[in-house]
Amino acid sequence: MEHGVHKNALSVYHGIVGLIQLLQCKNKQIDFHRLKGLNHAHSLLQKATALDNHKQFMITIASGNVERVDWLVRIALGQKRGIRTILEPMDAAANVVYKPKSYSEKEAMMALVLLHLRGGQLAAFRQKALGLPGQSTLGTRTIMHPIIPSYTVPSVLEVGANIVASFKSVMDVVQAQGGVLHAVLMFDEIASKRRIRVDQKQDVFLGVCWQHGGKTSLKFVNEGDMEELFQSLDDDKAHYAAEATVGALGILCENNCIYPARVIIISGDCKKETGEEHTKILQTTLDMVEHKHSFMDVRVTCIASGGEKCRGSAMALLTFKNLLKPQSPIYEQLSLLVFMDLHVGFDDLTPDKDWKHVFKKIRNSMLWEQGTVIHHAQGAIDQSSCITPSILWVQLTAEGATSNHIWSSFNPKDLQDVCIAFNLLKDVWSLPRTPSALGGDGHSAGFLNLQEALWIFGKLLFHMVFPYVCVNLSLSEQLEHLSAVAHLYLLLFWRGGKAFIPTDLYIDLMLMIKNIYFCVAKAKVDNPQGLFWVILLGTDWLEELFGILCTMVGNNINPDILQLAEQISGTTEVANIFAKYLEWNHAPRRLQLPSLTRDSGEITARSDHIKPGACGQHYIEQQFPEFANTFKDMEAKKDITNLLPSGMLLVNIPQPDNNIDKSLEEVLQPLPYLNKTSTASRDPGDT
Repeated sequence: MEHGVHKNALSVYHGIVGLIQLLQCKNKQIDFHRLKGLNHAHSLLQKATALDNHKQFMITIASGNVERVDWLVRIALGQKRGIRTILEPMDAAANVVYKPKSYSEKEAMMALVLLHLRGGQLAAFRQKALGLPGQSTLGTRTIMHPIIPSYTVPSVLEVGANIVASFKSVMDVVQAQGGVLHAVLMFDEIASKRRIRVDQKQDVFLGVCWQHGGKTSLKFVNEGDMEELFQSLDDDKAHYAAEATVGALGILCENNCIYPARVIIISGDCKKETGEEHTKILQTTLDMVEHKHSFMDVRVTCIASGGEKCRGSAMALLTFKNLLKPQSPIYEQLSLLVFMDLHVGFDDLTPDKDWKHVFKKIRNSMLWEQGTVIHHAQGAIDQSSCITPSILWVQLTAEGATSNHIWSSFNPKDLQDVCIAFNLLKDVWSLPRTPSALGGDGHSAGFLNLQEALWIFGKLLFHMVFPYVCVNLSLSEQLEHLSAVAHLYLLLFWRGGKAFIPTDLYIDLMLMIKNIYFCVAKAKVDNPQGLFWVILLGTDWLEELFGILCTMVGNNINPDILQLAEQISGTTEVANIFAKYLEWNHAPRRLQLPSLTRDSGEITARSDHIKPGACGQHYIEQQFPEFANTFKDMEAKKDITNLLPSGMLLVNIPQPDNNIDKSLEEVLQPLPYLNKTSTASRDPGDT
């Protein structure tokens, strides 16, 4: 009784106050359980409603009536909306009443690519059908400024303005690289429509060659200026621009935002200029890049070009001014390389030839009916064998190649397809030293000599192509392959001259290899901890811009100078976007090369850093011991280099009329032996 009556005791033991308290406690328990049931029912009802809303959300997405639903949901979540309020804009979007106006960077870049490639009509369709940004919205997203074309002799002001326009949008990325950036100044030409246009931004006439444009007024003030211009064209004082010279800068670095080529000069050309005249364009561009040092710390390490002869002469004038001086930071690395030509220009500038152009020209020279003469040794006797296209046809057929495959590789009507050139070169270097189908005893001496020559020629092609297409090689291994190519080409050219390879093609190949070594040496001095990619050299990025341009204007239509200037900014922007989103890019078919691994061909086991010396020569001597004495004889002469094989610098020697460049498209004639129905089965040694 000390603590009162227990609550579970009978009612007769409780007083009035105790009974009242028990009654109140019971009422609370009843209210609690009743409200708990109501709460559970309400909660279940809410969850059922939310589940219905989510089902409706999924059905709305599955219906496909709502465009860009990801951005719609992203915007709603950013506004702290729930599933019920998210359905409201989705219903409005399904009824085409509401469209989200926010766009991701990827969507904007996708819309820019479509706009540049196919113009405003596709842009409007894309906006209506896919909900991507329209032209007005993209105006705030574009990252390239227009390029100023040169209507007469290119001026430093025009080039300077174009440098700023091309690189201003990526200057934060350029500056983030730190140090001195190396760049390739690349030039190429593209055919232009012979048409006069008025550039309303400058009030000038475009479409006249820069060489003779100064003989008449190209400023458009009134009708009389136009009449004077056309009278000059009729009197042959001025000429229509038959092609446009395009110059671009390509940064040598791993950042895909800045290594695509950026156009800095566009100039009309009548194809009647000399090398000395073309030097003005190259020198003006070089001077302006140097002048913009405060804007962008870039060092031009080389000038790259394709196979244009006039530009080649101009490049020789700029890059063969003197020998590399002992005071140069790269002299110590290069001076010990046997047979290396050390001629350079200002700031150790060197010329470069595009490697894909070289591959195509070598393939084209192999189709020449006179053949390729290989001087070699069979035992102790010096031999020479002529590899003609008919012999190659027999050998490839004997190794199992179909006539359709051989016909495709030998097709003389398609001389610009890099993939076809690669296929033929690979077929030749894949030929065995002892043919399987023609093997056996009793072959003639001519057959054995020819087999040895084919094997040497195949090794030559393998070492030339493999560094560019093998994805597993280190830089030192690439240099070793290229050194082997240079030594073997030098030896065979020293023995056979133009019967082995056209002189112009030999010069292009040696300039290409020489430039790689010089650029690597400069990179080691300016950026010892950096990386270097051989495939970034040449004019390949500029060719890709031209491929994009053909997509814009059509494959069979040449743009005029004004159209080229207006579209080239778009091509650069598209190239930049493709470099950032690699999964979107599909390079022009005729410029594509397959990638190979080490298993796809022979490769030396050495991978240590290349040392000064002739490691390529040692490799050739291991493969061809009979060439060791020849190399010793060449070294004993002391005045032989890869560009000076006979005592005179090849780039300074006028080529005789009978030294036809067999790799040029315009002199290559249809070959009568290329007949799909031919089935050659004779011993090639009897040829």
